[in-house]
Amino acid sequence: MRNDGRSARGSRRASPGRRRLIPLVIPLILASAATASAAQEGLTEKERIEALPERHRVWLTEEVVYLITDREKRTFLGLTSEQERSNFFEAFWRKRDPNPSTPENEFRIEHYERLDYANNWFGRDTFRDGWQTDRGRYYILLGMPRSIQNYEARDEIYPTELWFYNNSELKRFGLPAFFYLLFWRRHGVGELQLYDPISDGPTALLTGYQPERRDFRDETERAYDILYEFDPEIANAAMSFRTDEQDITRFQAVPFGSLSLLADIHEVPFHGLDDSYADRLDFERGAIEADYLFTWVPGHGAVAVLPGPEGASFLHWVLEVEAQHTAFIRNEDRGTFDTSFIASIEVVLTEDQEQVVTEFRKENFVSLNDDQRGALHAPFSWSGILPLIPGEHTVRVVLRNRACGSRSEDDCAKSYTLIEAPVSVPPQDGRARLSDLVLGSRFEPLRPDYRPFRIASTGVVPNPSAVYTIGDDFVTAVAPLDAPDGASVRYRIVSRDPLTDGEVAYEQELAAEPDIGSGFVAIEFPLVDLGAGRYEVAAELLDRSGAAISTRRAAFTVSPRASLAEAGFRGIMLPYDPGRPGFTSLALGEQLMNLDRREEARPALESAVAQAPRLGRARELLARLEMDGGEADRVVELLEPVAAEVQDRYEVVRPLGEAYFHLGRYEEAEALLSQAILLVNPDARSLNLLGLARYQVSDFAGAREVFQRSLALDADQPEVEEALTRVTEAENGATPQQR
Repeated sequence: MRNDGRSARGSRRASPGRRRLIPLVIPLILASAATASAAQEGLTEKERIEALPERHRVWLTEEVVYLITDREKRTFLGLTSEQERSNFFEAFWRKRDPNPSTPENEFRIEHYERLDYANNWFGRDTFRDGWQTDRGRYYILLGMPRSIQNYEARDEIYPTELWFYNNSELKRFGLPAFFYLLFWRRHGVGELQLYDPISDGPTALLTGYQPERRDFRDETERAYDILYEFDPEIANAAMSFRTDEQDITRFQAVPFGSLSLLADIHEVPFHGLDDSYADRLDFERGAIEADYLFTWVPGHGAVAVLPGPEGASFLHWVLEVEAQHTAFIRNEDRGTFDTSFIASIEVVLTEDQEQVVTEFRKENFVSLNDDQRGALHAPFSWSGILPLIPGEHTVRVVLRNRACGSRSEDDCAKSYTLIEAPVSVPPQDGRARLSDLVLGSRFEPLRPDYRPFRIASTGVVPNPSAVYTIGDDFVTAVAPLDAPDGASVRYRIVSRDPLTDGEVAYEQELAAEPDIGSGFVAIEFPLVDLGAGRYEVAAELLDRSGAAISTRRAAFTVSPRASLAEAGFRGIMLPYDPGRPGFTSLALGEQLMNLDRREEARPALESAVAQAPRLGRARELLARLEMDGGEADRVVELLEPVAAEVQDRYEVVRPLGEAYFHLGRYEEAEALLSQAILLVNPDARSLNLLGLARYQVSDFAGAREVFQRSLALDADQPEVEEALTRVTEAENGATPQQR
């Protein structure tokens, strides 16, 4: 398995008789990754393009070749990892999105439709792909002409195709209201090429034309007259593609407006495009972007740790923003109000907040039609869930709102709100306890799937502000965990106003039978009997004798106001569907790997692979553990099925290549390790492994190249110096005994 970048360097496979020359052993010294500038230093643009993974090279040189600016191209070629390039793709297309507040990127969709059409239709009479032909290029740039006239079998002129453009949308690019494009087969052979009124001239279109005069202008006028009798439109297009330059015979010369028109057409993709983002593009995630720093808006949020699938604990979160702090753009073409929301969740260890347990980012688009416009005047609420390993954590949830009227960043309304809170995830030790309390405004209809603030058969609509009005229904719920037989839950509401602090305002006891599993035990009652003020609700898990085993508390407020606005829109952002087998175990295993608790991660990852054998990410992480233990056979078993489907993922290619090396499968190792150093900026260890593999397949020049690159990263590697000496001896034909 190899990509074009590998093949372009030529085959490095040795004949079977030369496969194992000598044992050349270099300790695989770990080295820090080199910087992008070091890896790219000295390479020409062509070499950088050739070094790209195939799909990235195709994207740059075939798919967006007419769209990308020089600045964007330089930035893209300077990137060194798959993640950076993926982030660049997102920024590239977003910058060209005519309506960034909708899920669809109309520009991107239209571009690929044009590209497909060009490849399907304009490459049929040539050995080149359709996008490389002249007709393909102008179709991609301008779209379908208003009409096309084709003259393929006429005696008077060579095969010719005349395109008419009269598209009001093109006027905004500075193009004339009406113009032609003329394509012809030069001397009647080859593919249709763009005709040039200046260098070709109308005489070139005529078959068997014999000049009668020596004056060029006379010949041009004569050819124009012949073409005019054949077809006036062909004659005019032969003189100029611009219809405002048709008074040809008066000046007795060919006008030059076609040159400026073609130049303007080539600039259509860049009209109004600000590509300065490419110089300041920040690929780091998890922080508030610079253009959001001064756009904070107030919001309400809440988090709770509740039991979930596979016996795991899940973080449930909700953030709510008032309508006046939410921006929408009116899309007149679709008759909708559009915007986008981006949620970023980061969980860190409370005792070491530099240690990230997990992070997640999700963007959702909202499009409301006229029948739904009432939601524009109510708060917007977003919620989500993700599994968490036991421990003391700090959770930060940032909700961004972005609404853009055009591609210009200056035309975007941006804001953000956030919540940061400590959460405690209990260990699975069998001890009886209560989950976090959830405060809500009502119960939700029964649904079978696991979603935010929903457990078993009970779902709660959360109240993130914890503010109610007199007469509202008050809902609170808690989940007993490992409750003993005969257990119950007692709810008690006490006043927290200074004059009545501690006074019991409400009390109720509910059964918490073991067969409820991990479901909610909840209460609901109207607040008419509670006056305005501050309160605290406490939930106690009681054993059979009535003794408290576990207690949870939460504060809330009853407002004297007549009513409070309830969210008119409720959205959900999930990293994945928690009902899908294996994904919860994978998430927990990955969190443990992030904390370098590798052996604790193993059972979770093995469970993920057992539940979902095609879950590639679980196989990747488990293979990393097996490689640490020297189990190369197991690494191959885990990663070969993934590599068959994902051929350009470093996390698969690199460890699989190393496993092949340790198993003596040097040709396969060399192919994959060669591919790996193209996917991310290589460290010395990867280069040394590749050098060893190339040496074993008798590719001495290739081995020398990567050993020298390794020394450029870390000069203090005497083993690599010695290896280079052995490579030189091999190139000079020394016998194994001499070496």
